[in-house]
Amino acid sequence: MNIYSYFREPEQNLNVPSKNEPLWNWITAQVKIWNDPYDQQVKFLQKYHSLLQDDEHLNEKQIKEEVLHSLKKNVWTWTFWKQEFSDLFSFLFVYWVCIEQLWPYVVVRFFEHKPMFSTLSLTLGEVIKVVVVYIIYKLVLDFMAQKKRRDKLSFWLPFIGLFLLYLGAIFCANQLQGVILFHYSLLVVVIITGIFFCFEWDRERKVGK
Repeated sequence: MNIYSYFREPEQNLNVPSKNEPLWNWITAQVKIWNDPYDQQVKFLQKYHSLLQDDEHLNEKQIKEEVLHSLKKNVWTWTFWKQEFSDLFSFLFVYWVCIEQLWPYVVVRFFEHKPMFSTLSLTLGEVIKVVVVYIIYKLVLDFMAQKKRRDKLSFWLPFIGLFLLYLGAIFCANQLQGVILFHYSLLVVVIITGIFFCFEWDRERKVGK
């Protein structure tokens, strides 16, 4: 799942009896998590929308097994991985470029009346941190898509674990800060990632229209 598919609502205007809402929410989360193309998501949900109108004689376990059996096949397709990484440059531009580079090395230094950096070093620690944060970000999207109750400790435990993983990534990044892979121009990186970010955003904005 990517950030764009997370916010899409293929289930819009489809309602089920309140008794079946938890199962319905679970199914809508699965079509996103397993990167079903948007058109197929709509057809898939329409099929189960019809089944879930019966709130008396449903076999929830069987339905979940059928859904997973059908959707897990996607992982072996090109479409799955294309969808999964359709927000890669958006993530890199927002997190790595804007938050990790522009903010501390340009914006903050500008307001402190200090010289701004135009050339930076890419270290092994930085690469590891960015990769780990990207994985954490994906796991958060998958977890949030399932719309679990937030008034239980079980909802927050995974976030605590992911936060500890993030702290571990920062520790590793600091330990490997001296392993420089190469130097790069900040302006060039901003332009390249910015162009790809705009391309991704425009492409995903048109999905489902």
